[in-house]
Amino acid sequence: MTIRAALIAASFLVATPALAGEAPPAQEPMSTAQERKVVEGHIAEIKACMRKAGGDGPEGKLAIKYIILPTGKTEKAHPVDSTTGSQAMDDCFAEVFKKMTFPTGFPPQERRYPFAFAPRKADLTDQQIVDTVKAHISDVKACYESALKDDHELKGKLVVEFTVGQDGKVLATRKVEGTVQNAKAVGCILDKAKGWPFPKPKGVGNVVFPYPFDLNPVAAKE
Repeated sequence: MTIRAALIAASFLVATPALAGEAPPAQEPMSTAQERKVVEGHIAEIKACMRKAGGDGPEGKLAIKYIILPTGKTEKAHPVDSTTGSQAMDDCFAEVFKKMTFPTGFPPQERRYPFAFAPRKADLTDQQIVDTVKAHISDVKACYESALKDDHELKGKLVVEFTVGQDGKVLATRKVEGTVQNAKAVGCILDKAKGWPFPKPKGVGNVVFPYPFDLNPVAAKE
């Protein structure tokens, strides 16, 4: 292309919108992916805010409404539609958004970033489980010794699965594995274990866990 041709082409490109009477195309707003990338870069601060909810952690939902400026800075960040019950946490989230810097060059735009918090799943610590079983190990020994009278060679492993409810009561027990095939011993242990009171779990739902027992004459005498 000659210099004269290049100048003519450049002139045409600049003049075309004006000659056609068309407005420049509207600039696309920031994508959700771009927004998410910035927010995730502040995840440590967001997690720190979540601790302000106290208890077992936040529950419910929350959205932060804010405006992104062409400079990438934000303004008017504030919580909306919150069901968390923690104003301190909600306000902390808004403060984090006020400090965020997004990609520049986009037109001013109002955004809404949602958060949803699932309730913590119920749980018992290993120590709570062990302490409860040890407090009732005499039940296991009694079941084993009773069955041992009919089967002098009885010994082996038994793994019992416990389902503990929100009040700490055992809702169900079942044998999940083991080498003990004596129905009397297994049935007795499962029945007795249903009456063991565990601490009330923290969180929502039931707690399900396995516990192994070693049935042998030496252990029964300890």
